Amino acid sequence: MRPGLRRALDKGNPVGVLIDQLERTKASIRARVEHPFRVIKQQFGYVKVRYRVTCPLQPYQSKVEVRVQG
Repeated sequence: MRPGLRRALDKGNPVGVLIDQLERTKASIRARVEHPFRVIKQQFGYVKVRYRVTCPLQPYQSKVEVRVQG
């Protein structure tokens, strides 16, 4: 269930309370199951590459300086 729909549930209604408890249980199970996968992926280096640049306006400009002796 989307967070907005869950927030809009009527907490005074027994059905709304039951649905809220169900969603809470699903979220806790999902958190318990997905966390070990994240840890294993980090240990084996399965992450996207992030290129950090000094100037965010010029992300592809190289900061390499070439000197010619002559």
